Amino acid sequence: MAPGCPSMLELALHACCFVCGIVTAASTAIFQSDLDWNCALYGTVDYNASTQAISLISSSPLSHCRFVIAISVIVTLLSLVFFSYRECPKVTLGICGVLLFFLLITGCIMKYGTESLCGSLKDKVINLTSCYNAQTRKWTSPFKGDKFYNCLNVAETSIWATLIVWILLGIIAIVKQCGNSESSRPLVNSRHERIVTVKHLFVTHN
Repeated sequence: MAPGCPSMLELALHACCFVCGIVTAASTAIFQSDLDWNCALYGTVDYNASTQAISLISSSPLSHCRFVIAISVIVTLLSLVFFSYRECPKVTLGICGVLLFFLLITGCIMKYGTESLCGSLKDKVINLTSCYNAQTRKWTSPFKGDKFYNCLNVAETSIWATLIVWILLGIIAIVKQCGNSESSRPLVNSRHERIVTVKHLFVTHN
């Protein structure tokens, strides 16, 4: 493999993290704004059969959506900063471990929060077969549900993509760490041999 290939691969992976972080944060923010800035993850809805309109009657704490956005922004910033430290595999491995933990939590929040909201929609709304189709239904003001599921789906997909990318970056860091360990062994052996030779000459001379 050419010397520049690992750097190009890492550059592509960090760029992917940067884009995915922006997409996740933007999609989550749009999802909130369309539902009157409520965090409807794990939310419940009501359906008025006479007006055939959906309304959001409860939502999860705002901290859930803020956590998702915050982690996405942090991942975006770190993807820029730590590309500069890609030659320090120990630093990269430490950061990967922390980020993977928080990304896993973020992905679970989005996944199960979306499933909870969709479950409420299917239970309450008449003749609703999928959460995606709820986007075509009427929502009571000030809620706009014409793209809520698309936003949630895009955000969740971006989170899992980011998780996979950081796993790959961690693997690259491990390979680099192993390579550094192997390359340092000949140097240590060479120094040891020189010391032994000097001692031997000194003893022979005496």
